[in-house]
Amino acid sequence: MTAGGYASQAMNQSGFNCTAPDLLSEEVTCSECPQGGFYQNQTGAVVKRDAEMNCEQCNNGTYVPLENVPGKTIGDCAVCPTGTNKSLHAGYRACPCASNHYRKHRFGQCFPCPKKGINCTGEYQHLLPGFWWTWDWGPAENYQSYKKFVKNLFTCNDSYDRHTERFDGMLPNVHKCPTSESCKNLAAGINASCDDGHAGFLCTQCQAGSYAWLDKCFECPGIWALILEVLAALVILAVLLMIVLLELRRHKRSGRSLISVLFSRFKILLGFYQIMGEIFEVMNELSWPKTLVELGSFLQLLEANLMQVIVSPRCYFPDFTYPNVYIAFIAGASFSVTVILSGLGIYGFRQFHLRVKSAPDEVRKHTLAKTNERILLAVVILLFVAYPSLSAVIISLLPSGCVTFSLNENENVTVTLLRSDYSVDCNSSQHVAFNYAAEVSVSYVVGFPTVLLIMLWLHRRRQASKKNGHQLETADIQALSHVDQQSLLDTDDTGSSCSYHTASHADQTHSSDSLHTEDEEIAHIGDSLERLSSELPLEESIEVSSESITWVSFLDENYKEQYWYWEIVELARKVLQVLFVLLFGADDQFILFATIIVSVAFLIAHAYLKPMKDAAEHRIQMWSLTTIFLNLLAASLLVLPSEDGHTDDSDARREFLAVFLVLLNISIFVIVAVSSIHVCLKVLSQTACCSYTAACFRHICRCLAPSHRRSQEEHRDDTEPTTTLISGVPIEDRRNNNECRAV
Repeated sequence: MTAGGYASQAMNQSGFNCTAPDLLSEEVTCSECPQGGFYQNQTGAVVKRDAEMNCEQCNNGTYVPLENVPGKTIGDCAVCPTGTNKSLHAGYRACPCASNHYRKHRFGQCFPCPKKGINCTGEYQHLLPGFWWTWDWGPAENYQSYKKFVKNLFTCNDSYDRHTERFDGMLPNVHKCPTSESCKNLAAGINASCDDGHAGFLCTQCQAGSYAWLDKCFECPGIWALILEVLAALVILAVLLMIVLLELRRHKRSGRSLISVLFSRFKILLGFYQIMGEIFEVMNELSWPKTLVELGSFLQLLEANLMQVIVSPRCYFPDFTYPNVYIAFIAGASFSVTVILSGLGIYGFRQFHLRVKSAPDEVRKHTLAKTNERILLAVVILLFVAYPSLSAVIISLLPSGCVTFSLNENENVTVTLLRSDYSVDCNSSQHVAFNYAAEVSVSYVVGFPTVLLIMLWLHRRRQASKKNGHQLETADIQALSHVDQQSLLDTDDTGSSCSYHTASHADQTHSSDSLHTEDEEIAHIGDSLERLSSELPLEESIEVSSESITWVSFLDENYKEQYWYWEIVELARKVLQVLFVLLFGADDQFILFATIIVSVAFLIAHAYLKPMKDAAEHRIQMWSLTTIFLNLLAASLLVLPSEDGHTDDSDARREFLAVFLVLLNISIFVIVAVSSIHVCLKVLSQTACCSYTAACFRHICRCLAPSHRRSQEEHRDDTEPTTTLISGVPIEDRRNNNECRAV
């Protein structure tokens, strides 16, 4: 055993763990200085203790390019490429990128970060919240290559992969999400991440098990929720129809009824929110203030679009793959057809029922006329409410409703999608079929107002001819009555003159009989006139009654006589004010300018012509049109290009604009609600119950008045002249007695 062996054994016995002496070998090699900001101008240099390498560093802002590797002198260090931060050491790359720059090569130049939706922190492109891109347009190797390159950039030492230090592929193109909250992009990865429940192109679709409502995705409820929603909708519809039918039973009223006034207010409110709901929906790509976006989502609820309220069928039919726009088109068209066919079916059933009962012709005609009037009223109201939303869906399905997106940065890969529903490929065979259906349905957009206009014109023409005919018949009867009366008077005069000289006493005796006979003849002629007017055909007398709400009064009662057609103009306005935006989008300044011109034209026409009878309704409609104009004007300002970044002043101005527009849009609802409540209270105050209540209240106040005031009133009453009735009771005393009796 060697001395070393004995020493090792002795140390082990003393509690130390020592190995026997042996020859140790360690492989030591010399490596070149890595590419980047390093070089070595000495020979035989060894690594210093606790150091990774023994290389000299290039000056800040310089690096050793690939052609000079390994760097042997400081002269091999070249200036870092464009877009880098030259105030820092190059490190293991060609200098770090400057702020807001990215690179495609670890040792290449840095490029300015795109202005829209890209975050270049970490020297690579990733998405900001509210923006979206996709890698599905190219080969899978393109996505994997960039993913490995980003991993390479995160390696800050010499252990990076030399095979992934550059990216030779193509990056995706960035698009703004219509709803910014749906595109979260919280992680620093290269994929777009949607909010919970959202998926698809621009995160506009809802995942399986979710449904869309007010531009947001919610978890699907149970089947009972759908049943309750359908029942609630049916109950509301039944209540409205019941109110209308009850009003139809009222045959005598002076002026406009309460229901008619409320209908007029409702039409103004509905027209405003239908237009504003469509404006916020089709202009959702504009950078509206957040508060105003939330209001726009609420306005879509008030525009009476049932497809925005009813839960999507996907919640209960998993295999139901139709896009929302197709569902809306099918539902809207089916609703309109169902309403029309139901009206025809009810009328046919009523006609068959009367025929089976063998009702008399006059009763049958009278009943069918009343049934026809009620059916027309219900059909017109339902189609009137559904017309704007269905027209918007039809227009959005036309070929001009498609928009092309560039998917890569070179913009040579594109996809054409439907603007109103980005899940629809405009080049698919399914959409081509719906496109043809929409082109055919344009006849409904134009035809419904046209048919209403023709029906109103024919009704007025028929009523005018009947009125003229009735006036002629009345004039003939009055002339005949006048001739008969004159002949009677002539006969009396002749008889009196002939008998005067023979029997004056007989003349006096028969004078009273002659007068009595004359009165009977006049009364007989009056009865004949009344009988003749009552024997007019029933269908003529009940065609349109001014004493009940009909489809005609629903359309023209709140307008002046010469503007009987103005409700048709209002229907056209609801479509024209959003037509250009639906066809060509809201991102074009010229389109918004044309939309504003249409809005101003209707505003000026309404202000100049003043077609409404009621001054209050005219002011409400003027305020509605002005509010729409101001919203469109704000949208045009948002389309204008803005400078980079937002200062505190600009943010404050945007918030002020948001608050102003929110108050402006809500004011229409408040004004209509207050005016409707005022009308209801005014009508209630004119009832007999309220009159008696007011009289009792006045009497109680008079009894509770101080004694000296009551004595003064009594003294004043004593000094005033007293008017008495035929019965001898003073009027004032009789009034007081009635008041006390009422109490």
